[in-house]
Amino acid sequence: MTVTRPGIHSGFATLDAALPDGGWPAAGVTQILIPRNGAGNCACWRHACGS
Repeated sequence: MTVTRPGIHSGFATLDAALPDGGWPAAGVTQILIPRNGAGNCACWRHACGS
């Protein structure tokens, strides 16, 4: 049996479509790998944090 939890929307429809459960996981850990500092990585989770 697979349990699916609704994801937390990232604010980016394309990113939500690529993430399991349609957004950031509601429980668990996510690692963001970026090619370099300043690549917009903070913008990816800002919406989910309510900022």
